[in-house]
Amino acid sequence: MAPRISSPYQRPYLIGAERARQVLAPAVAEKLSRLLLGFNFRQLGMLLQQDELALCRRFLPLIHEGTIVLRDPLPPHDRMPLLSRDRLKQPAKADSSSSLLSATGLAVSDSGFFGVASQPSGKRVWKIVCIDDSPAVLQEMQRFLQQDIFKITIIDDSQKALMKIISLKPDLILLDAGMPGLDGYQVCAMVRKSSALRHIPVVMVTGNTGLIDRARAKLAGTTDYLTKPFTQKDLLQIVLRYLSD
Repeated sequence: MAPRISSPYQRPYLIGAERARQVLAPAVAEKLSRLLLGFNFRQLGMLLQQDELALCRRFLPLIHEGTIVLRDPLPPHDRMPLLSRDRLKQPAKADSSSSLLSATGLAVSDSGFFGVASQPSGKRVWKIVCIDDSPAVLQEMQRFLQQDIFKITIIDDSQKALMKIISLKPDLILLDAGMPGLDGYQVCAMVRKSSALRHIPVVMVTGNTGLIDRARAKLAGTTDYLTKPFTQKDLLQIVLRYLSD
């Protein structure tokens, strides 16, 4: 696969939709256009529940012919070691459109992320807690993260959040900043004071983008910041940033 593929953090993108439809079967072009939105190979492997190197090999023929282009890893992954040549030396076989669909989990049905069907496996299920007083926001998060690799727990009462977090011990917390009773900053500060929870990434979700709000979030101990309104791509990118490393 070298020198085209040198890192699991490279990001494959589909060429223009019109050209893709000219060289690929319509089902393949459609599914790839909904999948290759800036996720790196490691994140794609996580979404599809497949080995990242196997996924690289399946995409390699499309990379060689220019249907898929690769962009460099984003910081801090641009400083990560490159894949060894021994791991990259297996040749890739040319895949037909139909075999690429099945091999990458790009099922023709509309289930899962972007119509991507997850592959059955014994891989880990990531626990995510979403805390927000808005039922509409919680419903949207559930819809955006609807996939077998995620187990979503929604909490609409911030005053009950800490006890539930202690009980669940999630892998990631998505936390609304402005809630009645205890706001997100207070909940985050309590999480950081707990020795059992302080390692959990906390992403503050808010419509406030000012420097004061960001500084307050940092002081509370938040790991990152997601601005409302957000798209499915925005949410997935920040979730995978902390679950795929």
